[in-house]
Amino acid sequence: MTKEKKDEVKVPLPAIQDVKITRGVAPYAPEEQLGLYTVKRWNWTEKSMATQHATVEVDRQRGIIKWDVTIYYQYMLLYSVRKYPEKVNWSLDFIKNELDPDVGDILQVVCVNLNTISAEEKKAFLGQLSSGTLIHGLTSIGPVPPSESSQKEEV
Repeated sequence: MTKEKKDEVKVPLPAIQDVKITRGVAPYAPEEQLGLYTVKRWNWTEKSMATQHATVEVDRQRGIIKWDVTIYYQYMLLYSVRKYPEKVNWSLDFIKNELDPDVGDILQVVCVNLNTISAEEKKAFLGQLSSGTLIHGLTSIGPVPPSESSQKEEV
């Protein structure tokens, strides 16, 4: 058995959660939106895409942007909900125009819980960032110059 490095972050497997939406929790939802949904923690690309779609340039010259939280959550739902009732046509258009607010709120809470890093993960990440060991050879301000022992002299 190998000993883990002290500063190594354990990355958990993607989290998945099933959510059953019933008339009791979504009293006004259309019948076709009731049923079982499967929500999965998104990957880095999906999170980046949601952030990109939610970012609107306000003033390029001054570098001012606006981050639209509604658009961010719409994409979070789009990317994180992996299975849904058979009669639901899961798409961005559906989320924007047809998703029942109770169903959307429940799914959003689950998505946020799955997609938010834990306090332990955050502490480990920030510790690595401040020590410059987040990614071998990189710091938060750029590449780490090679050490003398790692440089080979050319003959």
